[in-house]
Amino acid sequence: MDPGLIAKLHPLERKVLPTLKIYNELSKIVLESGLREVEVLRALQWLENKDVLKINSVKKNLVLLDNNGLKYKKNGLPERAFLKVLTESFQSAEILAKKANLSNDELSVCLGRLKRKVAIEIIKDKELMVKLTGQGKKLQQEVTLEEKFLQKEFPLELEAIKDADKFAFDELRKRKEIIKIEEKKFVTITLMELGYKLVHMNIKEDVVNRLTKEMIKTGSWKQKDFRAYDVEINVPKITAGKKHFDNQALEYIKDLKRYQEILCNRHFGI
Repeated sequence: MDPGLIAKLHPLERKVLPTLKIYNELSKIVLESGLREVEVLRALQWLENKDVLKINSVKKNLVLLDNNGLKYKKNGLPERAFLKVLTESFQSAEILAKKANLSNDELSVCLGRLKRKVAIEIIKDKELMVKLTGQGKKLQQEVTLEEKFLQKEFPLELEAIKDADKFAFDELRKRKEIIKIEEKKFVTITLMELGYKLVHMNIKEDVVNRLTKEMIKTGSWKQKDFRAYDVEINVPKITAGKKHFDNQALEYIKDLKRYQEILCNRHFGI
């Protein structure tokens, strides 16, 4: 190991290194170090430049609960509330909706879904009337796949949703603002050989990164441990400048004029 490497470590790198002994996920490293995510990422990039570690980045699609999903996870799906107020006698759909505290949109969803499951019978008299069927009585006692799915711990990885959960996911996705899918980048790190050595060393975190006027005035710099200046660190590349198009055009015209004068002088023997 280069003996000067530790002396060159930035305070952010020194703060992050001990956490890498236990964690390799960015989110956990941020929590453990107490730094902001942008500071941790900066430290990891510097350490990667020193061949201490390798940064791995992968994008995943996550399933999260949307506004209605959060509400229904807490209070239950609208059809569950609707089933609770149903009886084997016809009742007004409007009155049932008020008893179950459902909006018009939620009532429409309940009627449609429960009708398809043969859980209710609907007739149209002066108004819409609904009653419970034998199948509906069974559903009152059962927990649906959609209800089970909503009780999971979110977010979920989209690719990991299989079988019965996939059916419930597909059904809920058809409905308004219950679930949503977001793409998120996950960052993990892999320690290199040098990294394994560094994380097991007792590296001092309290070093000074820059000399200030106050330190010079008070002389306190004499008691400070300064980080060694790293002349090998990667720096942003600077693109070379170029002349403005107008200046290029003027110079071209001047060069052309000089060339014409030379030809003219040669022609007349001047």
